[in-house]
Amino acid sequence: MKIYLFATLWFVFCSLGFSQIEVFKDTVPAIQLHKQNVPVRINCYATLNSKKAPLFIIDGVAISIDSISQGLLDPKNILSINVLKGSQAISIYGIDGTNGVIEIVTKAVREQKATANEYPFKLFHLDNENWTLPQDIYNAIRAKVPSVSVATTGLGERPSIRMRGDDNTLVIVDGVQYDAAILNTLNPSDIESVTVAPNTAAANYLRNN
Repeated sequence: MKIYLFATLWFVFCSLGFSQIEVFKDTVPAIQLHKQNVPVRINCYATLNSKKAPLFIIDGVAISIDSISQGLLDPKNILSINVLKGSQAISIYGIDGTNGVIEIVTKAVREQKATANEYPFKLFHLDNENWTLPQDIYNAIRAKVPSVSVATTGLGERPSIRMRGDDNTLVIVDGVQYDAAILNTLNPSDIESVTVAPNTAAANYLRNN
């Protein structure tokens, strides 16, 4: 049995209209949008050498601001957009995420085979290390994934897992989607491995494939 956890950490889903993409300007101060005819152009106040420039990630690859500003990204090919700020960005991308991160997933990922090595987002893989209790699973995830928190409400009660900033963690067990409560019903010894993706791109990808 293999388990995949995918978080919906605070995201903005982008359709094709300028009004949807316009959410950038209110979220990341370094972004300026222009609509002349087509396509929509995303410009940054900051230059490539500026300390204020956000990090752009397209399908899991860092892209220069110039590439975005010059219209090399066709808005019609955008599947989803996620904006990370502060500790969320830093916990996933380290110092590169200090000034915010804009994650863009294009429709091209739909054509990729859904294997762990091809997902356009960061994954944390945990193999079963003689887990015997549900708490063993939670402890292993909490130790390896910085954006995960585990809480209990009382003595003897089962713990709950929560991605930081997320209320609806998506869990995939042997290809079937469940809510996070399923983890408390599984026999830990039956689990082969757990893969965690604390990233909105993961949830967007799974919901559209």
